[in-house]
Amino acid sequence: MSEWREIRLRRTFERPTGGTWGSDAGEAHRDVVCIRGTDFDMAKLRVDESRLPVRSITTVDWKTRRLRPGDIVVEKSGGGEQQPVGRAVLFDLDCAAVPTNFAARLRPGVDYEPRFLTYLLSSCYANGTTRSAIKQTTGIQNLDLDAFLSERVLVPAGERAQRALADYLDAETARIDALIEKKRRMIELLEERLRAMVMDQLFGADARWLRIGRTVDLLPGFAFSSELFSSDAAGGVRLLRGINVAPSQTRWDESVYIDASLAQDVQRFALAVGDLVIGMDRPVVGGGMRVAEISEADVPSLLVQRVARLRVNELAERDWIRLALMSPAFVAYFSPIVTGVSVPHISPEQIASFKLPLPEREKQRSILRRLLRVERVKNELSNAAGAQIALLREHRQALITAAVTGQLDVAKAAA
Repeated sequence: MSEWREIRLRRTFERPTGGTWGSDAGEAHRDVVCIRGTDFDMAKLRVDESRLPVRSITTVDWKTRRLRPGDIVVEKSGGGEQQPVGRAVLFDLDCAAVPTNFAARLRPGVDYEPRFLTYLLSSCYANGTTRSAIKQTTGIQNLDLDAFLSERVLVPAGERAQRALADYLDAETARIDALIEKKRRMIELLEERLRAMVMDQLFGADARWLRIGRTVDLLPGFAFSSELFSSDAAGGVRLLRGINVAPSQTRWDESVYIDASLAQDVQRFALAVGDLVIGMDRPVVGGGMRVAEISEADVPSLLVQRVARLRVNELAERDWIRLALMSPAFVAYFSPIVTGVSVPHISPEQIASFKLPLPEREKQRSILRRLLRVERVKNELSNAAGAQIALLREHRQALITAAVTGQLDVAKAAA
């Protein structure tokens, strides 16, 4: 086992350098890509080059802030309770780039392996070391980089030992990532199978076609003043905003409340179990429509503007409408409407105008029995695969932490 020594984290890097946002492309001396927190691929601990913005910076900024392969970009500002700042990724791209002004460049010092340091910073983030160096002001988190780099860490003596450790982690995390990808692909195939069956059996039904507005009571949300919002649940009623609606599910990790006394005046917007809701801003996420069904866990809650509620009437089975809203046909209907729009938005009138086949209720029930059986199996298998993915991710991070803190003898593990 290689020798380990305890040092302050700052000794592993040259002096940190802040980033810049520059100006619009073409306005200054040099056009470069700007690395933001949204460009961090935390699964690979690398920069995701798929959506890098091009910005223009001065000659001075280029000379002092440029990134070169082997540098590490650390997030300094932003985040929230669900995602604290302090994430870090390795820059290994062959392009002209700088960090954004909300990030900083950490350049590994002589005799320090960049990949090892990236794994080390990942461990610091996972075990909460970065949290102790965060200062919060007006809802924005700021990482006190000087305080963070003052932390003491264990480091293998010599770049060769660090490189061997990084090689081991590269191989093991790649193996785990491949397993995770297989689980993800299985979930995708299950979703594709259900969508194909919905298109074949629901939209292939021999029946009259009606506007969906004929089958539901459609209500857009109330324009509550954000000044009335509170993060304190005590004595309040939850507000269902667009951020709380995802494809096939509601999410309450970012919740706001309104005083219960004020809620009495807007009971028309109270949601009920079985209601269907649609996020009308950025309605399509990852190829799926932001449509969800309200469950017992979602009430009581009130409907907020930019979210529409659909309450199915006697013409249709609720699951018939729900599956139609989650289908590729509904996504395709809105694609020409939102394509090319900077902030895609759909209206209640556009939702109501969508047409679908509507056979008699008994025929709907007959078709739904087959579709719901497939959906039930899909959900069970997807949930199991999702739980396995979560365990694999936990194992991945535990492996990284054990390796970079000397708890795992990498040489023996590799053998």
